[in-house]
Amino acid sequence: MEQELSQFNPWWEGDYTAPGFRRDALEIMENECKARHITILTGLRRVGKTYLIYQTIEQLIKTGVPANCILYVSLEHPVIAGQGILKTVEAMRKLHGHARPEKLYLFFDEIMYVPDFQRELKILHDHENVKIIATGSSASMLNDSKAFLTGRNRALDMSPLTFSEYLRFRNYSIRKSEEYMLEKNFEEYMQYGGMPEYVLTRDPENITSLVKDILMKDIVAKYVVKEQKVIEELFLLLCERVGKPVTYNKLANILNVKPDTVKAYIGYMESTYLLYVIPRFSKSLNERISSPKKVYFGDVGIRNVFTGFRDLGSVYENLVFLKIKEMQPAYYFHNGCELDFAVGDTIIEAKYGRELNEKQKAEMRNSKFREKIIADGYKYFL
Repeated sequence: MEQELSQFNPWWEGDYTAPGFRRDALEIMENECKARHITILTGLRRVGKTYLIYQTIEQLIKTGVPANCILYVSLEHPVIAGQGILKTVEAMRKLHGHARPEKLYLFFDEIMYVPDFQRELKILHDHENVKIIATGSSASMLNDSKAFLTGRNRALDMSPLTFSEYLRFRNYSIRKSEEYMLEKNFEEYMQYGGMPEYVLTRDPENITSLVKDILMKDIVAKYVVKEQKVIEELFLLLCERVGKPVTYNKLANILNVKPDTVKAYIGYMESTYLLYVIPRFSKSLNERISSPKKVYFGDVGIRNVFTGFRDLGSVYENLVFLKIKEMQPAYYFHNGCELDFAVGDTIIEAKYGRELNEKQKAEMRNSKFREKIIADGYKYFL
């Protein structure tokens, strides 16, 4: 156990410099480290959660936290997962001689690999002087049927790189006299998206292996899905239908399965942050439930690898959705006219190099929404 912990925590034995950099997210994590609650960091596989933890640890050490008071473990490791959370922390205390009152910073990566992790986190949070940050790549990890963590945790969704982060990640420095270069860089961002490793390597294998891991490990294995081919084909169908209204019945007819099967499989994909489903805007609950849905991917680079970089209007619409997804948008359809998003008292139409048609202009003009936004081009993302 001592050897495993030492391998996970190289800062115990010397100076440490973290790989990668996500400045925007790091600022959030610095504030989280000062808070008492348990921080649960969620998001797509390979979106950079582990690198963000490393950067947070480096920052803690720079601010004076003793390196041996910081523990990081990946609970995908069978030895650590088999040991459990409480015994792992106890092993750290024994190794470094930490007294109970001493403040510890505990980072648990992929925590869903430990059964009943909520109970163990509750015990640590309630009875010890610790700050806990945990990560996971499945929304189901937030399900706490016994309410162990109620009132004790805060969930943060880590998204792929924003356009501003993408520019910094690629070391682009745009001068005011060269702002035209932003459009070129934005076109690259539309193609490659914001998954950090793929942004750096441009190797599609990074994306295909990511999707395989999500479908096989996080869905097929976890939910004991027997129709493996069906879920793969459904994924490809959804890639082709970004921003277009779809129904479970139509997809089920194409795949020759039951609509409930399609609904379940899409729900599994949602739980891994691979994609998002939004309803039609309506004050009627019945209409929101029964109307066709729209699907957007958690990263446009994923969609583009499987469809090719085409239909840029749909790609741009997907990016607009990712920018506003925390606002719980719906799509708007009225009098035979569709507009992209309705959020509160705001309506948003995403256009990339195109004009609104006459019907859309009339609907934007006559709708009762207070704010009416037309998103077009890279400036909406800066």
